[in-house]
Amino acid sequence: MQGWVKVEGGTEQTIQRLLGALLAQGVVHGLLVPLRTPDGRNAVPTLVRDPALLERAAPLAPVLPVNGATVLGQVTATGVPGRVGAVLRNCELRAAVELSKVRQVVLDDVILIGIDCLGTYPVQDYVRLVEQGLDPITPLLAAASSLSPLPPLPPRSPAPPLPRSPAPPLPLSPSLPPSAPPAPCANAPSQAQARVTHRTSRLACWECRTRSGCG
Repeated sequence: MQGWVKVEGGTEQTIQRLLGALLAQGVVHGLLVPLRTPDGRNAVPTLVRDPALLERAAPLAPVLPVNGATVLGQVTATGVPGRVGAVLRNCELRAAVELSKVRQVVLDDVILIGIDCLGTYPVQDYVRLVEQGLDPITPLLAAASSLSPLPPLPPRSPAPPLPRSPAPPLPLSPSLPPSAPPAPCANAPSQAQARVTHRTSRLACWECRTRSGCG
């Protein structure tokens, strides 16, 4: 089902009237919606059953003191009777769906109502704007409604190749003179004697090529 709602008296006021109609017509029995605190310095997700309280509803307030999906999990865990409409931002909608997969949010009697997110200020910055008498919502709505398609980015020019200097030649070690063969052991017997005594006395040196020491 699709439809359009005519904006009258401001975007936020139109959303408030739409939510009030959902309560008045029994589409939902309660609304989880960001509600301004009495001093107006914050907007906290609150379960509302009285349509008169929706005058303080601030679904577009650019502040997020707590994720609405977490509050929705607490509301559904208590077994609230009736159907609940949850007014959530896109990120909160995704969080609610993921929490439902691990049964931390029960969506059986919940109607998810998505609201576009205009971005959020840190709570301290939002409080500072309100204390200075500034409206944090109207400038964001004006900027969102006047957005034009972004111009295409210019083609990126290829980066110039990095200069490469030839690697210095590796230093060569000085050539060593060929090593002379080791001198024959003075105590080594002749080849004939070594062949005769090799198996018995294991007498050896480098000439008979055994593992025993010369001796």
